[in-house]
Amino acid sequence: MKKTLSLLLIGVFTAFTAFAEPSTLNGTAVDQASKPYTNYKVRLHLVKSNQFTQATPLAPNGTFSITNVPTGRFVIHLLDENSRVVCTEGPFDNTTSYVTIDCGRIPAAWWLVAASGAAGITAGVVATSPTSPSR
Repeated sequence: MKKTLSLLLIGVFTAFTAFAEPSTLNGTAVDQASKPYTNYKVRLHLVKSNQFTQATPLAPNGTFSITNVPTGRFVIHLLDENSRVVCTEGPFDNTTSYVTIDCGRIPAAWWLVAASGAAGITAGVVATSPTSPSR
């Protein structure tokens, strides 16, 4: 019984620490940064501790890879050549493995959903409107 309990506790501890390990975050910023992409950097802002990671420059193709992402929630800042924040994405947590920095642009699929919803509402209002007394 003691051996089984010990093995169970070791398994739980191992699983817990595996999720607590820092991870790697990859992504792209080509939707927001302009060429040359190497003039831009990304950095993580850890929400709970209000700390920043060291800025990581974008690769020539506009991608980035940040290793040793600490546990917890964070936002990503895109910085210009003067280290000014261009925009912020997030929040994310360390289970996130890929991010596309587009600074709040609404994907085309959401525009289609919104347009079809508006068309449905309009059709419903027109179909249920009372007719004029003269008819």
